[in-house]
Amino acid sequence: MTIPLLSKVTINEMKPIAPGHPVYKVAYSFQSKTGKMVLKGELASSGKTDKRYSIDYIAHLFTKTTQGFAEMRLLGADETPIMRNRLPENDPMKNQQVFNSQIYYAMSMLDNLFDLNKPVSEPGFKKVLSYVNNKPVCMRSLGEIIAVDLFIGNFDRFDKRNQAWVINNPGNIFLTYSDSEGARFLGIDFFDPNSRFAYMFENISTCEQDMNEPWAARDTLRDSNGKARDKIAKDVGNALGGREGFSLNNKHFKELREGFGRGRKTLKKTIQEDVKNRYYASGKMTPKGIISRKTALGW
Repeated sequence: MTIPLLSKVTINEMKPIAPGHPVYKVAYSFQSKTGKMVLKGELASSGKTDKRYSIDYIAHLFTKTTQGFAEMRLLGADETPIMRNRLPENDPMKNQQVFNSQIYYAMSMLDNLFDLNKPVSEPGFKKVLSYVNNKPVCMRSLGEIIAVDLFIGNFDRFDKRNQAWVINNPGNIFLTYSDSEGARFLGIDFFDPNSRFAYMFENISTCEQDMNEPWAARDTLRDSNGKARDKIAKDVGNALGGREGFSLNNKHFKELREGFGRGRKTLKKTIQEDVKNRYYASGKMTPKGIISRKTALGW
């Protein structure tokens, strides 16, 4: 389902999901039907235009590469005033200066969405974990997400410490469930504003200089880096398997590695096509920094 424009819908309810953060659940009516969406803001700081298009391009990569991505689009200039007008009166984002400091986008709303901070005893989450434990194939979706996270320099979900990849932020590892599709991991909340690697318009060497560290994808996403990908899959599998509610075995690790490999190959093909065509969507030019990343990976 395509997320409708705010100017075309009747907003029935808008309330914060995480108080103190610019994330809102919106219930709306559109063409005699009802629906839900999430509106989210990202602090623009400097380079607002580059950040805006970086977010859009990263969403494109997740959509192309993973089965675990909710539909997303940036809000247009005519939509942000509508959003601000519907904010609760006591919301700090009502302040015009504070509101203007953000870049906003809309995401499809998933009812059965859980992060790893949820109590294992919660009935819905318990059902999701049971599915994951009994269906190793759903680990492929997590492998795909890891491939894109490495490319965009998002270490909020997983990070490398003391030579091992560990869970960095359980609250940013999401699972969703439906009776028709089962459980899968979702690659939402993907932009790390503290990582220069997230800025797709930057030359990758410039990003490395700014961060004073090498781009992790150099040692993990090249065609010849198979052993490094084996280790990441094993480390992440062990990190998840050690959490309450998870009961993983070698089949889970194998499926995670399979998803990682498939995600990397799809990502590589997507990057090659975007560089060759110079556009990644109608009227949207491929960010210039993608060429340097493609070259660095030998793609």
